[in-house]
Amino acid sequence: FPCLALATRPGDVLGWPPEFVLFACTLLGVALFHEYTLTVGLCGLVAVAAWKLSFGGFDEGPGLAGLAAHFAHERTVLANLFLLLTGFALLARHFEKTRIPNLQPNYLPAGWKGCFVLLAMVFVISSFLDNITRRLDRQCDGAPVVPRTRAHGLPCGDRCCVQRWRFGLGFVSAVFDNIPLTALALRQGGYDWGFLAYAVGFGGSMLWFGSSAGVALANSFPQAKSVVRWLRCGWHVPLAYVVGFAVMLALLGWHPAPGR
Repeated sequence: FPCLALATRPGDVLGWPPEFVLFACTLLGVALFHEYTLTVGLCGLVAVAAWKLSFGGFDEGPGLAGLAAHFAHERTVLANLFLLLTGFALLARHFEKTRIPNLQPNYLPAGWKGCFVLLAMVFVISSFLDNITRRLDRQCDGAPVVPRTRAHGLPCGDRCCVQRWRFGLGFVSAVFDNIPLTALALRQGGYDWGFLAYAVGFGGSMLWFGSSAGVALANSFPQAKSVVRWLRCGWHVPLAYVVGFAVMLALLGWHPAPGR
């Protein structure tokens, strides 16, 4: 794991916390070495845990005692994530065992009309059966994530900055789970919720591991785990995200909810 050397440096790396850099390297490893996703994920977990135990510490305290207290503090979130992912896996497996995917072509129209009807069905079902099933409280009330304002030296207090941040949230959701990102946005406030749903929903599906649907698809078709192939064959998806965002902003305007 090439980024393990970062764990030996105390302090931030180019302004970023070392554990965040290690996590980003883990995601990059998953993207590049898709045939060894479990190995890369475990290496990233070990690297982050080693840094936190040796240098970083936890909010609850240093060492193993701090790690145990941290797990105790986050037990509800961990249990929700475990049950959520397990439930999605069981549901996908059950759906596959019912052989519904093999029977659908017998009832769908032939040609491109069948593909269109299938996409329409997915569109409708996704409106009430989505992978964002609930809010997960990833941060304490005393440390919400907020954009930096002029008081911090950056002109990010205006609406244009929030628009650029929510726009960027779509690309971040493509490589990072959109559940905690959505939870942070809900806590922060100040977003146009329609645009937020578009960003984390559409934008989060630009890569195969950005959404539960993409993960389920890649498990059935392992060749889809190649990020290079995914982008080469689906380059129109990120392009459509950018164009769709611009069209929505031009037609609907920006109507943010009150900040918190």
